[in-house]
Order: sequence, then C-alpha cells, then structure tokens
Amino acid sequence: MPLWNLGVAIAPATTTAIMRLAPRLSFADGLYTLSCVEADSGNLTGSVYSYPRLRQSADLVHWSNGTILPMLPCSYGAVVLAVASPASGSAGPRSYVLTMPTIASAPLFQSSNPQQFLDLSPAVLAYRRLERPGRPARLEVLLDNSGGSYNALVSSAGSYHPLGLGATLTLSEGYYAGTPPSPTQIKTGSYVLSQLHFLRSPQEHRLLLVASDRTRQLDLLARYQNSYNGQTLAFLISEVCARAGLFTIALPASDQLSQTIPSFLIQAGQSYRAALDELCNTYGLVYFLDQDEVLRFRELSSSETPVWSYQPEIELLSIGSSDERANHIIVSGKPPVSGPPQALTTAESYDDLHLQQVGNERLRYHIDHKLTTTSQCAQKAAFLLAQEQRAASRHRITVPLNPALQLFDAVMLTDSLAPTGSGQSLTCRISGLTVRYGAQQGLAEMQLELEGL
Repeated sequence: MPLWNLGVAIAPATTTAIMRLAPRLSFADGLYTLSCVEADSGNLTGSVYSYPRLRQSADLVHWSNGTILPMLPCSYGAVVLAVASPASGSAGPRSYVLTMPTIASAPLFQSSNPQQFLDLSPAVLAYRRLERPGRPARLEVLLDNSGGSYNALVSSAGSYHPLGLGATLTLSEGYYAGTPPSPTQIKTGSYVLSQLHFLRSPQEHRLLLVASDRTRQLDLLARYQNSYNGQTLAFLISEVCARAGLFTIALPASDQLSQTIPSFLIQAGQSYRAALDELCNTYGLVYFLDQDEVLRFRELSSSETPVWSYQPEIELLSIGSSDERANHIIVSGKPPVSGPPQALTTAESYDDLHLQQVGNERLRYHIDHKLTTTSQCAQKAAFLLAQEQRAASRHRITVPLNPALQLFDAVMLTDSLAPTGSGQSLTCRISGLTVRYGAQQGLAEMQLELEGL
C-alpha cells in the first residue's frame, strides 16, 4: 500500500472570501502548471470576480504566485495544454488555455520562426551592461535603424513581432584567445525587454532597447500573505524564489542552509526581493543570476582564490580605504524560552587589529529573532564583521572587456611600480561592473567596482 506524504498548502481557500475551485494540473517544458479558479462573492470584500490563476512549480513543493487571466471569466475550471505538434490545421505549435465559454492560445517559441527570432548583431552600434548586487542586471542596446529597417519588426497591440516588450535579448561577448589568437564568443546573459524607444533626427534613425535580467521578478509584490513555521533556510529561499517565478537556483552545500527558521512571513504587498534579502542576511548569503539564468547563492570567504589577475594592462585605477566602520559586532537573537526574564541569546565578534589601529570601539548592534541559539548569533556576528571589513576597502579599475567575470568574483590587482604606479598589490572582490561597447569609437571596456575580499 503506498504511503502518501502531505505537503504544504499551495494556497488556502475559504468559503466566505476568496474561493479556489476546480484545480487542474498539467506538465510541459519541465514545469508543472496548476490552473485554479479564484472567485470572490463579494460578501466580505465587496469585490466580485471569478477567473483562473495559473501557478507553476518545478518540484510540486514550491509554487509561484502565478498570473491571472481576467479575460477568461469562468466558474468550472480552466485546462492548460501545450501542443507542440498539432495533428491538423495551420495554427502551428501553440499553448492553449481552455474554459467552457472561451479558448485562448499563443504560439510556442521557435527559433526558426522569423516572427519570433531575430539576430540583431549587425545593427548594434553600442551597448551598456550594468550589474549591481540586490537589483536586476540592466542592458541598454543602441541599434542602427537606418531606412526604418526594423520598423515592421516592432510589436504593437494585437500584433506580435520579435522586437516587443517581454521579448528576451541574449547577449554574447567575445575576446581573442590562444596562439595564434582566434576569436572566442561566450554567452554573457539573457535579458527581458522592458523599454523600446525610437530615436530619430534628420541625421540618424536609431532604436534604443532597455532590458533587465529575470531577477526583476523579485521586485513583484506578493498578492497574498504566506506564513511558515519550522522550515529550513534552504526551503524558505527556494519558496521565495519560486513565488517570484524563479525555479532554477543553486544553493551552497553549507550548514547555514540547514538551519531552522522558527517562523517567517511573506507579507501581502511585500516585494519578494525584500523577503529574500531578509533570509539571505540571516547568514550572510549573496546571490546573482548567471549567464544560464541560474540564480546562484554564495557564501563569501576571505580565502577564495582569485579567478583573474590584472597587472599593468589596467587603464585607470583608484585604490582607497576608510576606517569608518564597526569593529565590535553584538548580535541578539530570540530570547530563550526558559530562564530569568532578562535572559538574552547574544554573541559578539571583534576586529582586534582595527581596534588597535583607530583606538576607538565602534559598535554595531543587530537583532534578528530568526536566530535561536548563541552559535547562530556567533555565525551572524562573524558574517557582519566580514561585511564591515569588505566595505572598508573600495577600489575601481577600468580594463578591457572581459566577459568571463561575474559579480562577487575574486580578482588580484598588481599596479606598476614607482614612478609609474603605486606598487600596490591586493586581492579584492567584484561588487559591481559596467560594460561599455561602441562600434564607431572602437570601445570595449569594463569598469569594475571592487571591495575587500
């Protein structure tokens, strides 16, 4: 006899407010899609509606907040189908949402379809790529539209073409490698088009495309409140990412990810990024989206080996440091259940060298009720102190474009000796990068913002 496991509720339902009716499950392209009718009679809220919401999951455990289809009002359920090879007709590969009164469909993506795929390489005049922690990577591309060559390829309401809001831009960058040198091209990232501008004057006709990577979905707001009790940090991070529609993540194999969080709340109206940052800040995790659209989480370590070294090829260099930082961290967690009323769960961390150097105790207090033991507080204090130490060193260099570098990579800098340079040599970490390319100016450079390792 099979043993059935009961998972967490995907979305609660009530008979007096929001009802969730007629669930239907389908599977395509590695994701499960759950369609469910959300209905409100208006008895409590005054709002009356009944339409499908589509949620997705990669593991049947963590589900996205999904999207609603108010253009398909229904009461008896909606079925989602992906038909890659139609048996008949000329509609081609399409995805369908079927309700009793209406059927809606959209074409499935095919790179062989000129209405869905377009190579923009010959028209790129310039672009700029910006990556910063805690926000979506941004890509700005300037295209040559002489003669209005791309006018007919821009989407409009009810007419789909490759250049449209929501389309995906894939960027590949290259360099010369080997002996003799030969061009090598690698994929740098994928971005979702969010703005499209026509720029025209009597002398020129251009298109400006502005796109962001898919971590922009973390800036969406939670529709409903979700509470969790006794779940691990790994589970909660996976849950928040899935709620935002990000299913491909990579978590480090560390003890911190298995720590249990007593209670956690995703508030209605709160951004998923705020919830994710709160979880990551518990044990000093950072995250970024890599070139394959995998959301990678990392624990930073001062013992990391540099992935790249820069010597006199540095075009512009600024090395600086500041002593204005905390050197004594005090972390307090959730007070113990038993013991005297004034009992605390607390740990501390110190930077002895900095204390001696500046001759001042600079305190930083931090309270986090997700921490329930002194060892957890000690881990948090160590992470916060390392954060203070990294932030005390700030550097900036301008170098030739290197598409292999990513956020949080460790690099080594060796400046020229006097009298040309400072003679400084240090290992640091990438905290931001800006890439600039200009075909007409022969420009292909990268500006790296760096912090201590």
